[in-house]
Amino acid sequence: LDSTNLNDFIQEGQVIKSVYEKQCQKAIDTGLQTVINTDVLDDIQVLITVAPSDQASLLGEMWYSRFPEQPAICIGLFYSHKKPSVGYGIRSNHLINSRLVAQEISNGGGHDRAAGGSLTGEYVISYEDQSHTVDDVLDTINRFCIAAIEKVYNHPNERLVIERQMSS
Repeated sequence: LDSTNLNDFIQEGQVIKSVYEKQCQKAIDTGLQTVINTDVLDDIQVLITVAPSDQASLLGEMWYSRFPEQPAICIGLFYSHKKPSVGYGIRSNHLINSRLVAQEISNGGGHDRAAGGSLTGEYVISYEDQSHTVDDVLDTINRFCIAAIEKVYNHPNERLVIERQMSS
């Protein structure tokens, strides 16, 4: 690998990164942005959006970096016409636990700042059943995800108390 090839790779990588950042910014701009206040945390900055394929980490970082001193969480939804489920990726800053929220949403899993899982049933838009619009399904998912965050952080259970003690 000579310096010319290396420079070409770097330039191509910068172009690809720029495209991904634009896609993620559009997802942020068009997603549900809201603030949740709970018994345990105030002003949780929440983004729920349809995410660019395989870009949960970049999307989450672009979201939670806006709120360095507040709890912030991003839930990116991944649709595929080939799957009978909706994948989701959760990314959060150090003030909120992605894994606990994923467990509440659908018995998902992962790490404290990066987690995910999948949804089935009423959260999937099928070609056969056109009775629900995309907006209806997204509204249902939004309400469901917000309720999951509220459940984790409104009623501190033993799991959350242990998590908070371990992070202190």
